[in-house]
Amino acid sequence: MRRGHPGKDSPETGLAAAPFSFGPASDYADRMADQEGSVFLSTVDADDDWQVDEETGGLVHFLRADGDVEAGLWKPGPLAGTAIDLTLVAHETFLVLEGSGQIEVDDEPPLRLEPGVMVSLRKGSKTRWVVDEAFKELWVYS
Repeated sequence: MRRGHPGKDSPETGLAAAPFSFGPASDYADRMADQEGSVFLSTVDADDDWQVDEETGGLVHFLRADGDVEAGLWKPGPLAGTAIDLTLVAHETFLVLEGSGQIEVDDEPPLRLEPGVMVSLRKGSKTRWVVDEAFKELWVYS
C-alpha cells in the first residue's frame, strides 16, 4: 500500500478489491525479461540469464535495459568478500533482497546492507562495496 493511501476496500476511497488475481510467476515464463513489448517481466529468484557485469565484475540479470532506464538483479559472484570500487554512471536506487554487506559512499562512514534496506545514490557517487556470497539486490539506474 502506498504511503498516505487508505487502500482497497476502504470506505474513505470507495475502492473495491480487484475482481482478479495473479497466478504464479512460472505462468509467465514465456514472457520473462521480454525486451520487445511494453511489459518487462522477470522474478527475483531468476536462475538463468545471468551474465558478467562489465561495470563491476559481478553478475547481473537484466529486467530492462533501454534508453530510458536500466533495472535488474545483481549479485557479486566471484567477487564476494572483496572490495568493489565503482563511480556511478547514473543515479542508482537499490533494494537489498538477500545477504549482507556494506557500502561506503564518497568516503562517508559505511552503510550496513541487509534485506529490506533501500538506498538511492546520485550519479557520480564514488562507492566501495563489500558484500557476502548470498548478497542479491534489485537495482534501477535512471
